[in-house]
Amino acid sequence: MLDATALQPPVDYLALWAVLAAVAFLAGLVFLVYASFRLPRLRLGRLFRWHGQDDGPTVQQTYLEQIDGVERDYADGAIDSRTAHQRLAALVRDFAFAASGLPTQDATLADLRERGLDRVAAVIERYYPAEFARSATADPAAAVALAREVVAQWH
Repeated sequence: MLDATALQPPVDYLALWAVLAAVAFLAGLVFLVYASFRLPRLRLGRLFRWHGQDDGPTVQQTYLEQIDGVERDYADGAIDSRTAHQRLAALVRDFAFAASGLPTQDATLADLRERGLDRVAAVIERYYPAEFARSATADPAAAVALAREVVAQWH
């Protein structure tokens, strides 16, 4: 008979289960780290859509409207040529991110080309002189046309 004051051992279990749980946890952690850095970003809106649901404006339509806004702001004198080029460059980068899921907002030209976004890199490169020159003399109308072309002709 056991003494009531004696300590009882914990429930016996196989150490194998603890090892398997640790391995499963580590495998899940490795997958999450890999997925966060290597896999393209998921677009949850595309995953959870009811059949026949109105999608509203497409990504392309949204960015084309924003490009039109830059053109209007320049025509109204609200922004100068330099600001127009800077805003267009940001819009093209943001669109490429929204359409591809690849990080583009702070990518260099080499990064963009490495990620297969050669057309985006070429347009951004064309904007550089107007964005960074002391006095921008570049034509914003041509820059707007380039931005529209990239967005409208996206694959």
